[in-house]
Amino acid sequence: MKNSFLLLLFVSLISISAVLAQHRQHPPHMLELTDELKAELALTPEQVTAIESLQAKTKAAAEALRNNENLEREDRRSAMREIHQNTKTELGEILNEEQLSKLRDIRKAKQAEHRALRESVDRKALRQELKAYREANIQPVMEAQRAKLEAELSQADKTSLAEYRATLAEAKEQARTERQQMREQRKGERERPEAGERQGRRHGPHHARHQKRDLREQHPEIFGALEEMVSNYDADITRLLEEVADQAEQWDADKKAIMERHVPAELHERHQGRRQGRQPHPEHEARKELGRKIHFLLMEPQSETELGAEAEAMNIAAAAYPNPAVNATTLSFQLEKEAVIRIDLRDEQGALVKNITRATYTAGKNQVQIDLGDLNNGTYYLTLNSRTFQAPQSVKILVVK
Repeated sequence: MKNSFLLLLFVSLISISAVLAQHRQHPPHMLELTDELKAELALTPEQVTAIESLQAKTKAAAEALRNNENLEREDRRSAMREIHQNTKTELGEILNEEQLSKLRDIRKAKQAEHRALRESVDRKALRQELKAYREANIQPVMEAQRAKLEAELSQADKTSLAEYRATLAEAKEQARTERQQMREQRKGERERPEAGERQGRRHGPHHARHQKRDLREQHPEIFGALEEMVSNYDADITRLLEEVADQAEQWDADKKAIMERHVPAELHERHQGRRQGRQPHPEHEARKELGRKIHFLLMEPQSETELGAEAEAMNIAAAAYPNPAVNATTLSFQLEKEAVIRIDLRDEQGALVKNITRATYTAGKNQVQIDLGDLNNGTYYLTLNSRTFQAPQSVKILVVK
């Protein structure tokens, strides 16, 4: 029990030792050195001071690197590897041989403990439950949103997107084949000790994790064209994604709950510990948002037959009158059954102007008076959102004064 407790606390040293080789692109996460940990390693006051100083220096160097927006990705990775290696070297100069031996033993024990936790996860069951949830809850909504975008695309862009989908699908299939071959190779190598197993752990997950980056490197012209297309339709894409923002929050919460049912709490705590205190990097967040919009743009649009069947299943007739309007309009909508609905007013870019109401409405015809007196002239959207809807509903209105 004591050793387990010490192992957890020792992440502060592990983070600045060789274990960081597994996460070289990330800045180290460090914990406070406790009195118990100092006693376990028999650290002298001078060693404690030196380690704390090293921790502070490493943290400052990593933070400065994260904030340096002038570096390319590979240059940033290389610089972070150098920080880790320098820290490891200095730590080796602070500790004596006996302490370094204890550090290695603790590292091995921690790795074995972590490996056992990971192997206890039923990955197949987790993937199946997440897949079933996405297909039942997320996919229908996002496909309906993507269908709305299709009406805004030019015919030339529709043709280009079809070509991009086919090319990227072929590349993904080839990557799957390569991963399967790699898994079979690792399976054989595990029968031979150490070298094969280390190689499998290093390269297999890395390939899967960075598949999207590999696709970008293989097809830079496609992703360049997609970025330009996102820019051209950014207002429409942003509005359509904002319409499902409330549902997306619920999806994230539901997926997290699924993960927690399958993954041991200790793995969650370790993951959260690494992320704690980190500030999102603006460049990273911008890339993430761009990737999200590219993914949305690449989605396969529904056919008119599918859209008609979905509209019939929802049976929600929403309209606003008068439209164009001056200072007020009446939103009317028809429901098959009682539902809790949130009604928002959004601008042409999809940004929320104001929440109109969130209330329970009965089956049949419903009407809501909308005050437009404080709005400037322009195009706006009234969005109706409910968990009972397959997709949010939008009513376009013009304000003319």
